[in-house]
Amino acid sequence: MNLELEEVSTKEAFQREKKKLRLSSIRFFCVFLLASLLMMVIRSNYAYAIDYIGPSVLGGLIYYFGNYAGLRRSYRRNREAYDH
Repeated sequence: MNLELEEVSTKEAFQREKKKLRLSSIRFFCVFLLASLLMMVIRSNYAYAIDYIGPSVLGGLIYYFGNYAGLRRSYRRNREAYDH
């Protein structure tokens, strides 16, 4: 999750990368959710659906905020490097 994005030095590039990150996080969440639901169907245990859905939500949020922190850090560093 600690990516260095060298091309993010303008506000427009930051917004574009943020949009990509949002879409990537949604895809990650959907894949994780589908895998979890598949496990629920295989085990036929519908009573504890939150046990399968909860980790998907938590994983998606951790993925998004972890990468967003890296994106902001890269943006700040690159902006400072181009300003000097």
